[in-house]
Amino acid sequence: MHATAYRVASKIAFIYIFIGVLWIIFSDQVSYFLSNNGMGDFLTFQRYKGWFFVLITGIVLFVLINKRTKQIIQSTNELKEKELELQANTLRYQSLFQQNPDAVFELSKEGMLLAINSAGQQMFQQTTSKLIGTSFLQFVQNHDSIYVEKRMNDVLKGDSATFEITFDGPIIVRMTLLPIVIKGDVTGLYGIAKDITEHKRNEELMIKNEKMYVIGQLAASVAHEIRNPLTSIKGFIQLMKEGSNDQQSHLQLILSEIERIEGITSEMLYLGKNESIQFETIEMTELIHQVTYLIHPEAKMYDTDIQIHTYEKPVHILGDPNLLKQVFINLLKNSIEAIKMKQDDSRGNIDIDLYTKLNKLFISIKDNGIGMDEDRIKRLGEPFYSTKEKGTGLGLAVSMKIMKRHHSTITFHSKKNKGTTVILTFPMKS
Repeated sequence: MHATAYRVASKIAFIYIFIGVLWIIFSDQVSYFLSNNGMGDFLTFQRYKGWFFVLITGIVLFVLINKRTKQIIQSTNELKEKELELQANTLRYQSLFQQNPDAVFELSKEGMLLAINSAGQQMFQQTTSKLIGTSFLQFVQNHDSIYVEKRMNDVLKGDSATFEITFDGPIIVRMTLLPIVIKGDVTGLYGIAKDITEHKRNEELMIKNEKMYVIGQLAASVAHEIRNPLTSIKGFIQLMKEGSNDQQSHLQLILSEIERIEGITSEMLYLGKNESIQFETIEMTELIHQVTYLIHPEAKMYDTDIQIHTYEKPVHILGDPNLLKQVFINLLKNSIEAIKMKQDDSRGNIDIDLYTKLNKLFISIKDNGIGMDEDRIKRLGEPFYSTKEKGTGLGLAVSMKIMKRHHSTITFHSKKNKGTTVILTFPMKS
């Protein structure tokens, strides 16, 4: 402010001196000219030249001072507006800080509390006077303190961070830390802590209830699926006890039902496991031919042709060949079952196509079976949901899990009485 006043005064003084020097030079020249033409004009000019100087300098100084005064008034008004805006922003900040339902606090670079709102006082159950100047880490449970300190150091580098920690109480909070940046330098931290203890308890209770519901549904489905073969086994054993002559046939049927129970339990065990897969390079054309060779007798039994349209070059992926064979066997058996359930006598056809696009292998399995409606497609892969008479739905559930563990996808396209197309997508070996 003083420097500005000094500059203004210097400017006015310089202008005054400049005008004075010009006037002296000008008036001397005029006086010399008039003295040569007579003393009357010379004396008149000498009498009034001071008044001319005062008038001219007064006008110039008035214009300059008036212009500068207007600039000062405008600057003052702008400064007042900025002060009012700053006050409004300060009030808004204070309102956001104090009225926030979550705990809001300010920390120094060393982690000391500099300010905290009323919600924070309630969370820590202490007054502001006792909290200010204390270390924030003292309220964090020991097992979280090292982690929180690391995140605070990250935020001091200019990043923000959101995480969940436990305060003494215990209170579970979702914490957000933000850097306080002034003129490009981080001077401290802002923290926002939301108490989610009750939310976490409700979430855990909901997950627990959901698990119990799923276990109950699964137990009921397993019991239902196993009860049927057990009923058959019980009936055949009673017949054998009564001395039936066809005991060999009964034993064969009992063995068949036991194998059915074994199949259900094996598939259930696989769905429950999450063992690592030993990946190896697989040539998919060869694997498809191996699977169709295995499934050919069953296809022939139901008058079904399997046509393979292979890619012109060998196609390699990484995976477990035995697990992938299980996927293709399940899908081909489903196609044969769908063809067997047709009402007409037309010949069954299954077309297998291999093609590549954007470093991915696509395998399409298309049949002309009975097909499915949209509701059925939505429930594919759901355990114990099947349209087959003795189906459990576990085979498809297992196949989907195998595909997922191979980082691959399986999609279904079907129309009632028009057939079904299954498309499997694999990442190719680079």
